[in-house]
Amino acid sequence: MSFTVVSPAITMLLMRCIRSACLAVLLPALAVCGERPLRLSDIVEQLEPSSPRISPDGKAVAFLVRRASLATDSYSTELDVVMPGSAPQRILEESSIARIEWTPDGGSITAVLPRPGRAALWRVPMDMNLPAACGGSR
Repeated sequence: MSFTVVSPAITMLLMRCIRSACLAVLLPALAVCGERPLRLSDIVEQLEPSSPRISPDGKAVAFLVRRASLATDSYSTELDVVMPGSAPQRILEESSIARIEWTPDGGSITAVLPRPGRAALWRVPMDMNLPAACGGSR
């Protein structure tokens, strides 16, 4: 196992962004608990943030949020981006999203997205346009 050394400033940015994302995810659930008894759906449908990736300029963090739905008996995953002091912004929602990485220019994020019969690498632009195929499928 190898570890990449990052500067203290990058570490602090990552921690602040993760804290903002976690608060945005957890505060609504905590508010519900004070208003009524806890339900099974409150536990099963909790949001699961994962895969934080710092943008090349160090000003944003992209991450995935997985959620379960008892009503539809399914999962969905959203790609969110957050900057310190702001709420996470949903960029894309799919049944599954995996292996996110920023492009070198920071204008897009690449991700493995499900498509009929296969999963493929797609480029997801930050300007909210539709994802574009990068080529090579697996």
